[in-house]
Parts: sequence; C-alpha cells; structure tokens
Amino acid sequence: MVSNVFFNLDDKFSELYNEFYKNINYSVKFSNKNDEFTDNDGCFMYVGLVDKSYILVKDEKGISKPINLAHECGHMLSYRYNIEKMYKRKDEFLTEVPALFFELIFDYECASKYDSLSTSIFNLEKYYFITDECDKILNHEDIINEWSNNNYEINNNLYNNLKEKYNISRNEFIKYSKSDLDYNGKYVIGYIVALNLFHIYKQDKHFAFSLLRTLLNMQDIDTYLSVNHLINYDYVKEELDILLNVASQDIQKKLTLR
Repeated sequence: MVSNVFFNLDDKFSELYNEFYKNINYSVKFSNKNDEFTDNDGCFMYVGLVDKSYILVKDEKGISKPINLAHECGHMLSYRYNIEKMYKRKDEFLTEVPALFFELIFDYECASKYDSLSTSIFNLEKYYFITDECDKILNHEDIINEWSNNNYEINNNLYNNLKEKYNISRNEFIKYSKSDLDYNGKYVIGYIVALNLFHIYKQDKHFAFSLLRTLLNMQDIDTYLSVNHLINYDYVKEELDILLNVASQDIQKKLTLR
C-alpha cells in the first residue's frame, strides 16, 4: 500500500524510493517486541559508514501500521535526497517536515481504500496532541517569537523577556504552553510546515515537492528565517479542521448505528 503511493510521488523521490524498495525485505522490520520500542510507533536509522537506511515499525493491526511506515519512509527519502545535510542535522524541526508530509500524502491518497471510521479514529488519536499544540502556537505568536529570537531555548533570558515585554510570568508561560517548547515546539512547527506543504500538494503536486526540495537544501538557520514566509495560518486551520471534522462525523455515524 505504501509502495503504490511512493512509486508515484515525483521523478526524484519516486526514484529514491525505488532504490530503497529493491532491498526492502532487508531494510524494513515489523516487530511487536516491547523492548524494541519506547513510546514510538517506529524509528528510522541511517548508517553513513555503509550508506544504508533501516526502518523499524511496530507490528500492529489496522491503519496505523502502514501510516507509521509511510512516516519513516519520509525520513528515509529526506536522507537519501540530501544525505550530507540531513546526516549532520540535529534539528527536529526540519527532520520531521518530510516525514509528516509524506505521512499526510499517504493517508490522503489511500483514504478511499480504508474503512473511513478506522482511519478517522487513528488520525484523531494520533493528532490530538499535535492539534492541541498547534492551537497554542497559533494563539500565542508573541511567545513563539520570543522563543525563536532566543535561539529556540527555554531559559531565564526567555522568561525575563516575556515578563518585561508581555508581563507573562513563568507560571503563566507554563500554563500557556503546557509543554516544554524546546522539546515539542520544533516538532509542532515542523507539523505546521508539513500541513502547508500538504495543502499545496492537493492543489499542485509538483510545486509542493519543489518547495520540499528547497527546504531540504537549506542550512538550519535559513529554514528558521524562511519558515514564516511559507506558513499560511489559514491553510493550517483548514487542514486541521478537515482532520477533526471527518473524525467527528464518522464517530457520530458509528454511535448512530449502535
């Protein structure tokens, strides 16, 4: 199912996937052993010494298994596209953008082949945290701007700036964010960018991949400087509303049938 989508992305990414697919039986493992997972549904590893990519995905029934595989394949494609830059990155913002983008593409392209309810429940559970965090980011741009200007760190200087400029105390900051932005913030911003790319993908597939390639070729600092030019918050809200509304409608149908 994943391959049917990834063989038809665009010329470059499909070519990279095809190269990976030739050894997929050796490179992808499904496992339900608890000791191979923490809180993750999958993981990706690139071994530069032998120039090999490996994927481990939790072996479970239903829609979550192929979607998690699609996410990890997104990591694989970004590394295969620009190994030198991606291998040196330690930034969760940019490394998660392609994985989330390709995951959204797979879900979108294969939605008609799945039971609608199971897909929606999966999305509702998987994206509950991320949508909640997106709302916080969209509604607290002052906090995010200060965090960005502070080199994306949570420290006394950030708290002092928030207090001085916006009269926001430490406790108020914690209440607003409800998470450590240094830990979750970059992932959430990556998800916002992925949603933008996904929205563009539905309008113009090739332009979306062109933008992704531009991001993958950037230096870390350049991506932070350019991300605000890419983000359209109306697109983000529209895509989040679609995810949640479809889930809500399907669950309501299920309750009605009962």
